[in-house]
Amino acid sequence: MTAFVRSRFVQISAGCVTVAVMLGGCTSMQKAPGTRASGSASSAPRPSASPPVLTAPPPVPANLKTLATVQPRSGAYGTQVAAEPGKLYVLFYCLGGKLVVDIEGIAALPFTCSDTEVVPYGNEIEITQTGPIKVTITPDDGRIVWTMSIAE
Repeated sequence: MTAFVRSRFVQISAGCVTVAVMLGGCTSMQKAPGTRASGSASSAPRPSASPPVLTAPPPVPANLKTLATVQPRSGAYGTQVAAEPGKLYVLFYCLGGKLVVDIEGIAALPFTCSDTEVVPYGNEIEITQTGPIKVTITPDDGRIVWTMSIAE
């Protein structure tokens, strides 16, 4: 455990800029329980976790009507759905970066996708227009994998 023996607050002024710095000293460099000390080597191999994989689009609740599903893919994609005025649900999973779900003329929804776990996202959007609605997914780069369901 690291123990701090002293702390002092130092204020440095240069012209009209003031910087506050906290200085501290340590009495021990022992490692915390469950961690490795910096620079030490371990002969035990580290277990490698399998990266998550998207296998299917998010399920649509039974009380909703499925308008479209997109199987897992990477890259940009667009589709049109014929939704009635009311609530539109955009459900998706993604891995590996940032993407934007654009419901043309209604909303642009930015999302940050985890690199290590599949996180479900869902949006409920009020639709007042009648006719086809264009939904576009635009990832920041080609490594992002995503899948989507659209329902009403």
